[in-house]
Amino acid sequence: MEDIEFRINRDEQGRVTGFTLMGNDKYDSCDKACFCLSFITAQQKRKGFVSIADSKIVFTHRGISMEEADPQLEVFGMHQGGTHSFDVAPEDAKTLAELLARKGAYANSQLRVRHELAWGKGFTLYVKPIEKEGN
Repeated sequence: MEDIEFRINRDEQGRVTGFTLMGNDKYDSCDKACFCLSFITAQQKRKGFVSIADSKIVFTHRGISMEEADPQLEVFGMHQGGTHSFDVAPEDAKTLAELLARKGAYANSQLRVRHELAWGKGFTLYVKPIEKEGN
């Protein structure tokens, strides 16, 4: 698991604004980059799940075949699946659970996903900033 990085993203006030899951795309760890980058497709096809349990965030991927893969992601768009989990502080676990369920402070938020392709391969889930009227 050392080739996958999980990072909680925060704003200037320290509030959780999302998270990033990133796999190293070096030759010897390409499998981890494929896990992370194809995870979005897995979620879209109801084969990828994020859960929070016992102060861990768990990413469960049931696999994406070449036929199911996003062709724009080339070989990184498919993966045989697996599970990776990461320890998080108890207060972050609660906050991430609210973010994923869009409850509490995130009840009226819109979530967005962005592929990360520059340094490693993966994705960032983030809360779309709410535009104020007149801006």
